[in-house]
Amino acid sequence: MLKEEFRRWAEHGCRLYGNDPWFFLRELAQNSRDADARSIDVTALRDEAGREVIAFEDDGTGMSFEHARRYLFRLYASSKEDDERSAGKYGIGFWSVLRFRPSRILIESRTRSRRWAILVDEDFTLARADCRLERRGTRITLEREPRFKNERALRHTVRDALNRYCRYLRRNDRGFTKLPVAFNGRNLTRSMRLPGPVSLSFKEGSVEGAVGLAESPRVKLHARGLPVWNGVLLDELSHTADREPANSEIADGLAPVFLLNGNDLNVVMSRRAVIDDSALAKVRRKARTALGRLVRLHMEHTFPRSWPRRIIDGLQRTWNMGRVKPAYVVLTVLLAVLATLVATRIPGLRLAEQSAPVSFLPGTYSGPVVEGPPSGVIVDLTYEPAGQAWFKIMTADRYDPARGFMVRDRKASPVLAYTCTEDCITVRIRLDLGGRTTVPMPGGYRLDPDSLLFDGLPVEGTYMTEGGDTVVPLPDRGGVLTYATGPAPPAGDLAVPERADLTSVPAGMDLPEKIGEVVLQAAGKDMETRVLTSLVTSRVMVDYDDSAETARAYRGLDESDGWLDFVIETGKGDCDVINSVNALLLRRMDVPARLAIGLVGSQGRALPQLHAWTEYHHGTWRVIDATPLIAPSSVSSSPAPPESEVEPEKSLGPVPPTLAFAGRAATEAPQEASSAQEEPERESRLIAILGRIPAGPLGAALVLLALGVLVSVLVAVRRPGWEHMEEAADARHAEQILASIISSASAHPRLWRHARELWHHRLLPTLGGARISVMDARRLAGRRKLFLGRGMGRLARRAARAGSVVLDRDDRAFGPLLGRLPGVIDLDAIEDLEAKQPRSDDVLDKLLRRVNRLLAVSGGDDVRLLRAPGLTHEDLHDVDLRTLSYSKGSRWPRRFIAVNPTGRHVRRCCDLSAKNPELAAYELVEKAARDSLLLSDRAERIRSMAARILVLEAS
Repeated sequence: MLKEEFRRWAEHGCRLYGNDPWFFLRELAQNSRDADARSIDVTALRDEAGREVIAFEDDGTGMSFEHARRYLFRLYASSKEDDERSAGKYGIGFWSVLRFRPSRILIESRTRSRRWAILVDEDFTLARADCRLERRGTRITLEREPRFKNERALRHTVRDALNRYCRYLRRNDRGFTKLPVAFNGRNLTRSMRLPGPVSLSFKEGSVEGAVGLAESPRVKLHARGLPVWNGVLLDELSHTADREPANSEIADGLAPVFLLNGNDLNVVMSRRAVIDDSALAKVRRKARTALGRLVRLHMEHTFPRSWPRRIIDGLQRTWNMGRVKPAYVVLTVLLAVLATLVATRIPGLRLAEQSAPVSFLPGTYSGPVVEGPPSGVIVDLTYEPAGQAWFKIMTADRYDPARGFMVRDRKASPVLAYTCTEDCITVRIRLDLGGRTTVPMPGGYRLDPDSLLFDGLPVEGTYMTEGGDTVVPLPDRGGVLTYATGPAPPAGDLAVPERADLTSVPAGMDLPEKIGEVVLQAAGKDMETRVLTSLVTSRVMVDYDDSAETARAYRGLDESDGWLDFVIETGKGDCDVINSVNALLLRRMDVPARLAIGLVGSQGRALPQLHAWTEYHHGTWRVIDATPLIAPSSVSSSPAPPESEVEPEKSLGPVPPTLAFAGRAATEAPQEASSAQEEPERESRLIAILGRIPAGPLGAALVLLALGVLVSVLVAVRRPGWEHMEEAADARHAEQILASIISSASAHPRLWRHARELWHHRLLPTLGGARISVMDARRLAGRRKLFLGRGMGRLARRAARAGSVVLDRDDRAFGPLLGRLPGVIDLDAIEDLEAKQPRSDDVLDKLLRRVNRLLAVSGGDDVRLLRAPGLTHEDLHDVDLRTLSYSKGSRWPRRFIAVNPTGRHVRRCCDLSAKNPELAAYELVEKAARDSLLLSDRAERIRSMAARILVLEAS
C-alpha cells in the first residue's frame, strides 16, 4: 500500500472513535494493558527546539520487529482476535495517534532478548533508530510543532485526557488489579468510588464498580477500566430493553448513579458500545444487586431491625409478592419425596434402619469418653437359649495415660477348629452393611467356625486378634449372619509377660488419699474381696451420668492433663468411663483386668445400645460391671450372669462407645488385618454422629433438608468479594436521604425497580411511634385505611389511639413526603373544615336542615350536609371516614358533605331560599346528587324523590 493511501485509510478509520483528538491515549493504554504492562508512564513537555512532545511508555512484554511489521504497520490486522483477555482486537487503534497530528513518531520496543526502534516522519517514511529503553516494554514518542500557548496548557490538557480515559485502567491478570498510569511522575489511577454521603463500592470476580446517589441518574460503563458507554438508566445496557426515553434531569429526590467496570466485556470497533452477551448480563446483574444492597444497608443503618423482625418481614414480603405459589409448594413436596426415594436407593446415602444394625469394625475405639445421651436402635441380635449374656465386640486392654483404655493394634491369627457340643448359644444378627465385621461373642466363649453362615452360605477366612476378638470378612452387602458359640476350654494362668502387661499401671498414678488407702489395704486379700472393693470404690469415685452437659465437659478433655485426673476431677462418666476406673483399680491390686465393649443380651435379644464392662482374670476371664444400673457378677465365671443379680427390665442406659459403624470391603489376609484397624479418631466420632441420624427414608429426608438449609444459608450470607460502604454520619441526614429516595421512587419507579427492599422496610413514621413500609402504606391506602395527621390534631390523635394507622406529618424527614402518597386521607384537612351540624336560624342552616330531611326520606339518610367554614376552594366536599377507627364516645360523623358557606352555588341557593325555600332545597339536593360520590349510586332516586316531595309540599 502506498504511503499516502495508508495515511488516508488510517485517518479514515480513526474517525470511528469520535471527535476527541486525545482518544489515542485510550488506545495506547489499551495496547499497553494487553501487553501485560505493570505500569505506564506518560510525559508531556516542550523540548529545546520548542516542539510539543508526548512520550507514552509501558513495562509490558514488548514486541519483536517481525510482530510490529506484521500487525502494527498493517491496517485492520490484529494478533488479539482469539485472545479473550485482550481489549483491542481490530488492528487500527495504534494509528489513532494521527489525531495528534505528529510530525514524527518514534516507536521503541524491547523484549527479553531483542530491542529495536523505528522513526516515522510526517510523510510516512520509515527509518531505523536507536532503542534507548533500559527495561522491557514499549515507548511511543510523538512530536509536533507547538499548538498550545505554553507548556503548562499542554500538560493540563494531557492530564485531563488521561483522567478521562485511563484513571480506572486494569491489568491483564487474573485479579484485574489496578494498572498505575503516571503522568509526569504523578499517579493518576483511582479506585472506582463515588462521592457520598451514601455510596457502595464493590468487586466480585470480573465485575467491579460503585453505586451512589445524585440529583440526576447516570450510568458510566468501563471495559477493563477503559470508558465505553455513558447513559441514564441501567436497563439501557440491554439491547432488548424498553427504549422509552429517560430524562436525566429528575428533580424529585435522589436518583441512583452507577460507575461500572467489566473485565470480560467485549466492545465494538468504535469503543462506544458493548456487545450484549453473558458478560454484559453479568455486569447488569451485579449492578442491580449492588443497588439493592446499598439501599438495604442504608435502611438498616438508619432504622435497624432485629433478626426475628428481618425473618418475619422476609417471609411476609415473599408471600405478599406472590412468590409462594401453591403449584410451587406441591412441586417442592414432590421433588423432596422423589429425592428421598432416590437417596434411599443409593448405597452411599442409605442410613441405618431402625431394625437393622450396621457392621462393627474392630480396632476403632477412641477411648472412654462421654458421647451424650443414647438415641435410636443400633442392632438386631437374637440368640438361643434365652437368658442373660454379654456379647463382647472388642477388647481395650492397653492403658494410655492421656486417653484411657485403648484397643491394642496386634497381630491376628486364623480361628482354630472348634465344635460346640454342650452349653451352646446360637446367634442370629441382621446386618445392614457387610465387609469386615467383628462377631459378637459371649465372654469366655469361642466361635464354632463350621456353623458360621451368611444368608445361608458358609464364610471363609475368619481370624482372631490377640485380644480375643473374632473377625469375619463378609460380602459387601447386608444380610443375616448366624453362628454357634460355646464355652472355651480352661486356659489356666496367664503367661508371665501377658499378666505383667494386664496388671501394669502408669508410673506415678495418683489416687485420692482415702481411695488409695482402701485400695492398698485390699491388695493383699483374697480375690473376691479385691473385686468387690474395686467395684464399690469405682462407683464411689464416678457417678453415672451420660447427659449432654457431661458430654460437653469430656469434649474439653486435654490430653496433657491425664485421663484419670480429668475423670477424678469431673466425678461423672458413663459405662466405659466407670468400668475403665474399675479396671485400673483392679490392676492396682494386682488383678489382670481389661475393658470390654459389646452388647448385653436379655431374654434372647440384645438390648438396644452398646455397653462397656470390665473383664478380670481368675483362672479364666470373668465379667463384672461397675455400671450402677446392673448388679455385679463378680463371682460368676459364666458368660451369663445369674438372673437374680440382673434386672433386665431396667434400661441399661449405656452410651455407645465411639466405633466406626461402617462396612469395609475387607478381603485381606488375616495377617494384614491389623494394619487396617487404625482409623482417625475424628473420623470415628463423625461416623458415630452419623449413626444417630434417624433411620430409613426419614433420615435421608433429614439429610437432604439439612443440605438444603446449608445451601440456603450460604446463599443468604454470601457477600461480594470486596465492598466498601460510605454512610451518612448524621442520623437526621440519613433519614432525609431515605425520604428523598422514597420521593424519587414514588415519582419514577423505573429508576428504583431493582431495589425491592425499598418498598418493604419499615420507614414511614406513624403517630403511634411505629413505622410502616411503603408497601404496607399502599395496601392500606387501597382499602382507604391510611391516614395523615399531626400530633396536635384532635381527630388524628383520637384515630391513632383507637388503632388507625395515622402517618406523622410532623416528622422532620418524611413529613413533606407523606402528603404526596396516593390514597392517603388527610385528617388535618378534614378537621380544618370545622364542619358543624346546622342548628342556628340563619338562612344557610335552615336550608341545610331542609336538605337533610329531603335526603333522609329520599334514601340518603346516612349522608348529611354540614356547614364547613374551613372549605374555601369548592362548593361541596365529600368526607368519608367509615374506615377510620374512632375512640369510644366520639360524635364525629362517618360520612358527610362539607358545604362552603361562601361558595357561588351555595350563595345562589341561599338567595333563592328567601323567595322559594322548596325550590332552593331542591337545587342544593340536585347539586349534591350530581357532584358527590357519596350519593352517586342513588343520585337519580334522590332527585326523583326530592322533586316529588317538593311538589306535594307546594300543592
